[in-house]
Amino acid sequence: MSKRVEELSANVDALRTEMLALADIESPSDEQATRSTEIVAEYDAAVTSLATARELEEKATAIRTAAADPANRESGFGAPEVIIKRSPFEGVEPGVVNRMDAAEVSARALTAIESATGYVSDWQERATRLIENNAEVHVTTPTEVARHALLTGSPAYHRAFLKVMQYPMDFHSMLEPEEAAAFRAALSTTAANGGYAIPFLLDPTVILSNSGAANPFRQISRIETGVSNKWNGISSAGVSAEWKTENAAAADASPTLAQPSITAYLADAFVAASFEILEDTALANSLPALFTDAKDRLEDAAFATGSGSSQPKGIVTAVTAVTTSRVSPTTGGTFTTASRADVDAVIEAVPPRFRSKSSWIANYSTYGIIRRMDQYGGSSFWANLGANQPNELLGRPQYEAYSMASTITTGSNILLAGDFSQYLIFDRIGSTMEYIPNTFDTTSGRPLGQRGWFFNWRVGADALVPGAFRVLKL
Repeated sequence: MSKRVEELSANVDALRTEMLALADIESPSDEQATRSTEIVAEYDAAVTSLATARELEEKATAIRTAAADPANRESGFGAPEVIIKRSPFEGVEPGVVNRMDAAEVSARALTAIESATGYVSDWQERATRLIENNAEVHVTTPTEVARHALLTGSPAYHRAFLKVMQYPMDFHSMLEPEEAAAFRAALSTTAANGGYAIPFLLDPTVILSNSGAANPFRQISRIETGVSNKWNGISSAGVSAEWKTENAAAADASPTLAQPSITAYLADAFVAASFEILEDTALANSLPALFTDAKDRLEDAAFATGSGSSQPKGIVTAVTAVTTSRVSPTTGGTFTTASRADVDAVIEAVPPRFRSKSSWIANYSTYGIIRRMDQYGGSSFWANLGANQPNELLGRPQYEAYSMASTITTGSNILLAGDFSQYLIFDRIGSTMEYIPNTFDTTSGRPLGQRGWFFNWRVGADALVPGAFRVLKL
């Protein structure tokens, strides 16, 4: 490191220390208030100068190294072309990221995801879509999803997180300088005391659950992400057009607008393990996957029949609340191989504007009855597509939902069809783990020799347009 870079780095550290000290003063004097304003500009200028000096130093070093290699001087025609790849995590700190151009934050996050190794490609594709979709909305300020990816997605933070998991009591002494810096930066992503943000590409609120699971909702529903506790949108029944005669006044077709909102509810899972297991095994690598599975199973039930009061509102709950969205069977309380007319009635009742984009969901046992209706293998009713494509029922894809009703009895909601782009799942990005240093026996009060990890995340869901669905209610 050159003397110039050392001096600039020391200046940045000194300004940062002074800025934090001023920020902690509850009742600053006029002189301190003026200094607080001045130091922000000085700090920004110092960070920019340091970044420029580091870049020049790296380029100069790369050119000298390339020029010293005889292989680069064979032709004798000028200096070799030098390509320098900068780490997307270079200079990443909470205050610095917040002042970066939105496009740079998103570009760095996408580069970080693309260059990550050891992850399932589906997870990386899902994370890329999250960054790109949020970048379309946040065009002037850094998107929170991209910011979260930079602060918790670096290899240094991943290594630090694993050390926290395995040595939660004394991990600070084991962190390398780069790991410690990444860990301090990532603490800004969670307000929970003692909580540690899960690395971005291991985060269950980011990765796409296994497409083979019997929880289809995340595959076919609209998914939005954010860092607030609530998603707010705008919906409308649409505008009505008219045929107008000459010189006649146009009718007022102004739409009625509504603002649906979806609250993200807290969900959690707790895992306890003995001191020996935590110290002697790689449990840290397995916990995120175990928590993901638990999250998937809990959400499957909520997205199907959740109440919407202390948990996400399930699609069945939302649709059955609208009388006109319920379809009655030909014979009350029954559904047999002779009930094909009831299946037809469900999809026929879906409004035309939503029918072409509809999908089916039902329990596997319900599909078993429906398959037996198709005695002659007519593809117009039930098509077995295979090749990782969902089967089709009356030309629309069908998905298995484990938490849908399986009992054929009066009042059961056994078969639902509709446009799932009108069912929205809102994920508050950033799940965390909190360390519990010791657990105790509830009877004796004595320690069990176990430590625990408390995993928590927040998610909400609701039907934006319940009328886009129809359900067969026996």
